[in-house]
This record gives sequence, C-alpha cells and structure tokens, in this order.
Amino acid sequence: LDSTFSFRDAVLNHLLDCESELQHIGSCLHQTATEDCMDLYGAEANSMPPPFLFTFQSIYSDARLSSIARSLVASTNLPDANMQRLFQKTFAAMSKDGLLSLYDPGEDLYLLVSCNRVLKPFLKRSKGMDDGGFVRPNIPEPFFIRSVPRKRLNELASYLATQQSDSV
Repeated sequence: LDSTFSFRDAVLNHLLDCESELQHIGSCLHQTATEDCMDLYGAEANSMPPPFLFTFQSIYSDARLSSIARSLVASTNLPDANMQRLFQKTFAAMSKDGLLSLYDPGEDLYLLVSCNRVLKPFLKRSKGMDDGGFVRPNIPEPFFIRSVPRKRLNELASYLATQQSDSV
C-alpha cells in the first residue's frame, strides 16, 4: 500500500514534530506513563525533555495523515478498509524496526523511540554515565529498547563514546 514509504515518512515526521513541541513533563497527555517510562531508562522527570507517548487513535484521527493515507488507497477496491490497514501496517513496520514501541497495550499507548529522548539517555546511563559525567549505577535494558536493532545501538554507542572522548 505504501511502496514509496511516503506515508511512513509522513507519520514519522509528524511524530517527531509532536515530540519537538513537548518540552516539559507537565505538558504530557500521559504524564504518569511518561514518568514511568523515564524511570525505566534512568532519566529524572525534569532533567530533560520527556519522550513522546501517544495513542494509535491520536495518529489515526490526524487530518493530515488521514488525507495522505486516503490519497494512497483511493484507487483500491476497499479504500476505507485499506486506509485503516495502511495505518496498522505502518505502525507494525515501525515497531518492528525499533522506531515505535507499544508501551501500554491496555491503553493502546505507544512510545516514539527517538534518538535524543530515549536512545541516547539510555545508552549514557547503561554505560554508567549521565550528562554531567557523573558515574551512576548501570541500568537494565527496558523492554522498548529490545526492538531497536543492535547495529543501530552499537553505532550510536560508538558515536557517543567518540563525542565523550573528544570533549575530554
């Protein structure tokens, strides 16, 4: 349904835009879940901009994304069913690729596993360091990190190590 990945790109850009607007934990729609999520990767609630948690429905009901999806499936036999399928398949593919994680199935709550708000803070803490350079206890890998390809984590860890050694 999305052979050029144009819809997937639109969804990812929308999620990143939403994340960039979220600067304080107090402005989160899912504040308790956000605090719990940050605890899992060792970040303190007000130490950094929070990760972006959202529901499938909030993305599915977005007018711009629905318009893009509708135009992609307009020529199919069942455009309404295929539009919903496009959203579901896109979420499934992005989850498989480690970009999204189903954070709370009961609430249908997803986490955007972004580099700056999830992966970097986790990698720094998993190596026993924080942004101030203080040594902290290592933390176990949260469930939402498990879907991130190891190669991506290794590359990012190497990059962070290079950055840290350049700043010393």
